Amino acid sequence: MRLIQASLLLAVAACGASGPTSAQSGNNDAAPAAESGPPFKAAEVATFDSPWAIAFLPESTTALATEKPGHIWLIDVANGQKQPVSGAPQVVVTSQGGLLDIAPSPSFASNGLVYLTYAEPSPNGGSQLALARGKLVRGAGSARLEGLSVLWHDPAGGRGGQFGARIAF
Repeated sequence: MRLIQASLLLAVAACGASGPTSAQSGNNDAAPAAESGPPFKAAEVATFDSPWAIAFLPESTTALATEKPGHIWLIDVANGQKQPVSGAPQVVVTSQGGLLDIAPSPSFASNGLVYLTYAEPSPNGGSQLALARGKLVRGAGSARLEGLSVLWHDPAGGRGGQFGARIAF
């Protein structure tokens, strides 16, 4: 929850006025700009246990969310319905490790692929970062990842620590 609150705070802070203030423009006689709210509304849609990432699916009101202990959720943000997604990888949950980022493929509309990062067991006895990909399959009242395959993991084998783990295309 703290991560979501911090993200919202940063998003709100980034929505400040884009023009110069009267002090920046050298005009000390200008009236202060009228206060207006952010260009969006914030509302609680669902609750989570240790949320880490959220990714909106293209052209929908649906999002995928990960929880650090290893859960994936499909959320309809329009009505708040929260549905578990089966097929998540087994993760090593440590202070900063667990199920981390999630991102739909740039071609999600045609291939249904989803990418995940997570902490997996390491041959060194700790945990290491892994990147995997699987196909999101939705049926009547169910959702699952099929064909999950590891695309990359730390070749040196990790000992845990700070993973980073963001996915960008």
